[in-house]
Amino acid sequence: MGLCMYHLISVFLSLIKSINSFKLAQRIKVNSNFFKLSNLNIEIFESPILNNNINILSTKSVPNYNLSLSLAESSFGFGLGLYISVEKNVESVMLPKLSMICEYGKGKFDMRVLGDKCIAYSFESVESLVYYESKVLPLKDLIQNCILNSSPPHRKNIELLGHIINFDDINNMAVCTDKSHSKNVFVPSINDRKPYEYFGIYANDFAYKLNETDNDEAYLANTYKNALKIIWKVGVDKNGLITPINPVFVTKRDIVFTNKVPMELGLDYGWNYWSFWGRQFS
Repeated sequence: MGLCMYHLISVFLSLIKSINSFKLAQRIKVNSNFFKLSNLNIEIFESPILNNNINILSTKSVPNYNLSLSLAESSFGFGLGLYISVEKNVESVMLPKLSMICEYGKGKFDMRVLGDKCIAYSFESVESLVYYESKVLPLKDLIQNCILNSSPPHRKNIELLGHIINFDDINNMAVCTDKSHSKNVFVPSINDRKPYEYFGIYANDFAYKLNETDNDEAYLANTYKNALKIIWKVGVDKNGLITPINPVFVTKRDIVFTNKVPMELGLDYGWNYWSFWGRQFS
């Protein structure tokens, strides 16, 4: 009898969850032409809320979405943080995976690490994602498209700055770092007169805890707390050279935003970053 009752309660709760998910799905504003509303169990964004006593330093809209970004003191208790909220005239917003939220900011490439906001430029494989002409796509697809559009179409006409593109006998491609290219560190430019011009540099990593996270496994186990990851925005010049422009932030998964009050966004910095800077901060 007890087992039967437990089963009935479980079925009832599952039914209620499905009904609520369906109702939510009906009122979600979908911000993508290619997204099909097939997954009713989309994550609703939850994160530390901006304290009412904290002043917002700057606010801007997320292009093409009914969302706002804000800069204010981080929920970590030190430094600034990047917050997001739904605009007043919208009930909820659904962002598909790999939606671009904001750019890291303008800057230059240098051979030196000039501060903790620098980002190393490199691609681990041709499967790495890039942001090109407002679209997210694998690096291999961009290279292939560039080859097809070259005149005459040939793989020798395309190069990737700071990397060597290799092809095997059956035209599979791979990339490796070109060690002769020294300017592989992106250094953001911070204008003292407009310190809050670029919001991206203030995003924090929720997966790392100072003096607690001491290896890559512990770090990776907590990256679910972050909604964003970094990919490279790239351009292609007339000679077929693919060059990095600056880092941009994209969503790691499908997310529904319903919060009118700003909540802080987390960003994956990566364990390579913390294995160096964690020792400097401790």
